Amino acid sequence: AGLKLLDLQSSAHQESRFGGSVRDVAESKLLQEENLRLAESLSKVERARDAEAVKVASSAEAHAREMRRMRAEHEAEAKRLGRQLGRLQAQVEQLSQESQGYEQKARSATEEKSRLAEALRAAEARLAEARERSETAEVEL
Repeated sequence: AGLKLLDLQSSAHQESRFGGSVRDVAESKLLQEENLRLAESLSKVERARDAEAVKVASSAEAHAREMRRMRAEHEAEAKRLGRQLGRLQAQVEQLSQESQGYEQKARSATEEKSRLAEALRAAEARLAEARERSETAEVEL
């Protein structure tokens, strides 16, 4: 830093011959060097920012690909479940129809049982009457 100051003063002294004060020339040199350091620092920051932007963009792209993959999987699963639901609904409908058929058969069987029970009671009543008449006829003979 000390050598740089001497170098700057020397340059400034030589430049002062052409119209500027040594102090003005030295300050100008220092400002130029500071501007150069700031430009280099800015360049580093911009490169780091650009690298980070590329990394973020790459990550966002990977995330978007993953989301598209997951959406495709979910859509395929939804279609599969939709088809399965359709099959199950058809089975439920078929079982419902079969159940209605069995219920109708059960009602018919119950009605037939009631008719047969009524016929049996009527037959038993006629048999009882026939026995009475038979007993009455035997007594009269």
